[in-house]
Amino acid sequence: MGERQPGRDNLDDSAVLESITSQWWSFSAFIPMLTGALWLWLAARGGLPAVLLGAVPGALLLGTGLSSLLWAVEARTFQFMALASVLGVVLSVPATFLIGPLAALVLAIGSAASFLATGYLALGQHRCPSSVPAPETGPKLAARAAVNELMMCGLILTSWPVAVGTIAVRVHREATEAYSLFDEKGWFANPATYHRDPPPLEDPDIENIEHKGREVEHLTFESLYEPHEDEPGRERWLSYKRNPTACAWILRHKDEQRPWLICVHGKRMGTLNKSMMRFQPEYLHEELGLNLIMPVLPMHGPRDTGGLISGERTLSGDVMDTLHTGAQAMWDLRRLVWWLRKSEGAPAIGALGHSLGGYA
Repeated sequence: MGERQPGRDNLDDSAVLESITSQWWSFSAFIPMLTGALWLWLAARGGLPAVLLGAVPGALLLGTGLSSLLWAVEARTFQFMALASVLGVVLSVPATFLIGPLAALVLAIGSAASFLATGYLALGQHRCPSSVPAPETGPKLAARAAVNELMMCGLILTSWPVAVGTIAVRVHREATEAYSLFDEKGWFANPATYHRDPPPLEDPDIENIEHKGREVEHLTFESLYEPHEDEPGRERWLSYKRNPTACAWILRHKDEQRPWLICVHGKRMGTLNKSMMRFQPEYLHEELGLNLIMPVLPMHGPRDTGGLISGERTLSGDVMDTLHTGAQAMWDLRRLVWWLRKSEGAPAIGALGHSLGGYA
């Protein structure tokens, strides 16, 4: 009793994590809760068509708002709160003809306010060291946070559960075998030894194309990545026909050597259009004067398995496919870094990743 715990004196202020928003913002959960209750009440007064229209946004807003007030929330609470808020704004338009324009306007305003509240509540889950200045959590940042929650909700609702039935049995077997193998090889103790050194990238194919008035270089090369000989899932990974051909898009200044920025996209991206929208060449390439190289991650874009959605197998529950996606991404990116340094004489190389690309 009364003894100081060992090591406590070694903690400095930077180790203390604090919320980036005020504690008072937790009460903003009342906004979706009350808006949801209002949706259900007004819909009940408008008859069966109004009930059918307002049941989903009303129930979701009420449920997620109440959950965030009373219980420790999980990520999906805010994701479905964002979805319900957007549904509320959209459905308030036809609600005008069922419950009247004034009531519909109130519901639209409440739903829009719920969307901002979602952003503030989501930001409240983030922590940063007390020594790091907290960002300004104004409406603009809250709206962006809410948009992120909405996108994550869409990702969840449109992800096909691959690891079910007999596939789930196979996934479990592979994961069990991989655990034993990784423990035996020492890859858990020293993860860096799992990643082998890739060969240099010396002579990639480069084709000049035009995209919306910009000259873009399309770089392709054979990845040469293969999982370890005794790794579970190796043969299946090597059977994906389009994945071995790695590619990237390049925006380059012709006048002089410039710093290079490797722009790594997120899940469900990997096309030229999406990369150009996400990485804003008007700012990074033109205003800051950087050369941009935008690689395509394994199993995405032109490297995917031919499914409807780019990268749909990346986080589908198939553990070894997810692991090999990350391992091959590291392999390909290291080869590109070598090429930029040795072949292109890059004076400096930086990296920018969004979502899944941030992990890479």
